[in-house]
Amino acid sequence: MMYKEVLLDTVDMEIINPRRNVYISDDSDKVFTLIVYYDESECMSCNVNNLNEWHRFLTQVYNADNSVKVCFVFAPEIGSVDKIRVLLQSQCFGHPVFVDSAHVFEKANPWIPKESIFHIFLLDKNNKIVLIGNPLQNQKINQLFFEVIGK
Repeated sequence: MMYKEVLLDTVDMEIINPRRNVYISDDSDKVFTLIVYYDESECMSCNVNNLNEWHRFLTQVYNADNSVKVCFVFAPEIGSVDKIRVLLQSQCFGHPVFVDSAHVFEKANPWIPKESIFHIFLLDKNNKIVLIGNPLQNQKINQLFFEVIGK
């Protein structure tokens, strides 16, 4: 997966805007993009509830460096789209989240393994993967994340 280009077309995805956008900035100045992708094989409710942990981590990221764009993509089962939408809207999460009910992310990137351990990655400015792993669950990945972004 390393250095593979990730196609991220959010046009056909529904965006759940946060109640308050904590970090508003122009994405054109971003050097890195952190992709957090949850598909139907994972517990969507658990991952929605985990957004507070992501908020704490992203606060550290933005305090260290403002060159990282974050993209959360939830790709739920067809029958649970409304449930996920309601759960996401009820959160006080300060970042936009995309609901990919048509699974366009998976279709555009079929080479991404099905195992969830490979669904969180950092892209460089050319949308190529430079780091794979969950910085919330792995201290080594957390350290590498900050080394890669240069902080």
